[in-house]
Amino acid sequence: MAEDAAKQRLAVELPALPLARGGTLKDSLTPGSATQERIKKVIDRAITIAATPQTDGSWNVTLAVPIEAVRLALINDHGIRTMADRSDLGPPIVILEGGKPIKIVVIGRGSVEPASIAWTEPENGLAAVAKALEVAAVIAIERSVMTELARDIESALRLDQDLVAQGLVALRAVKRYAGKGLWSEPPLLEVLPAPAYEPLQRTFDLLIPDRSSLVVYVIDDDRSRIHTSIIAVKQHGDIVRAATHRAIADLVPEAAFARDWQKGYKRVLTAVEDRFGTPSLALFLERASLMKILTGPSDQLPREYNAKTVIIDPIPTWLLGLLGGATVAAMAGRAANALAGMLPQRTRDAAASIANRARDAMKESGAHPFALLGFDPIELWSRIKHFYRE
Repeated sequence: MAEDAAKQRLAVELPALPLARGGTLKDSLTPGSATQERIKKVIDRAITIAATPQTDGSWNVTLAVPIEAVRLALINDHGIRTMADRSDLGPPIVILEGGKPIKIVVIGRGSVEPASIAWTEPENGLAAVAKALEVAAVIAIERSVMTELARDIESALRLDQDLVAQGLVALRAVKRYAGKGLWSEPPLLEVLPAPAYEPLQRTFDLLIPDRSSLVVYVIDDDRSRIHTSIIAVKQHGDIVRAATHRAIADLVPEAAFARDWQKGYKRVLTAVEDRFGTPSLALFLERASLMKILTGPSDQLPREYNAKTVIIDPIPTWLLGLLGGATVAAMAGRAANALAGMLPQRTRDAAASIANRARDAMKESGAHPFALLGFDPIELWSRIKHFYRE
């Protein structure tokens, strides 16, 4: 049959298909491998594009294989990383009635019998519950509060609000019930601020220029591939486009870039500028460096930047100032700790008061890049990072 002949032709031609990471499909078609079997199924399910009868009674058949079907056939060997089998795919929801659990649902696992968990009053913390459920986070909510919370959020939402504004509406509503029918482990609700939308938007506009792109790349520590990437475009105050490295992989092959990313990152910037817009902020680093920054001291980012294990190029002036300030502050802090034992308490208190007034004056003057927010995101992270679990 003409269709069978067309599939045989596809089986011959398809292995020459070039891949974004470099090489061709043939490189992945080891005889007898699971990938080869999946590609065979893709060819068997080829789509008929055209079937034209000929005057001699034969048929001219055109078949096609979707590129996405090929990508999915490769997915278990290369492409997208599959989610590991973890018990903490999401925070369990504990529904309470009168302070007692009546239902526990662990996202990714299903329901858990409440009687199987040693329960303590949520006011005393949920750390023991999280440990018993073998998860990193827990949310507990009174059943009566669920209805009230939903009503409060729905009444405050408007169709003209963007996603960030709606998220802040929900956060403010949730914070109103923190400790009053709603609890979390870690206890972040008491710590996280819920700023108004306008200061947040104005800060974003101040720090990131319009008609520019933001680029973030995290590379696997063995430099075999890109761990995470995001390319975002800002226009008229909003993120209007978002993509990953796949959007430019034909210009900058993933494997080649990951092997020598510290030299090859400029090729990424050129490709992003061609397809998205001129980058105003681009960050490149390996995963190990990211973890050090997230969990290390306040000047870890400047340290990594100076050691060139983190590349920020282009780097806005405000961020360059923050890096310098963090370095100076950390050095001063270490020096102050060394001298503290030599100074009387009254002198130390006076020095701390002067430092706090200077910091507040900088924020009030508008010189600090986060002055409009009413809080410092970097300072906030330093307060909550001990909750972080890799």
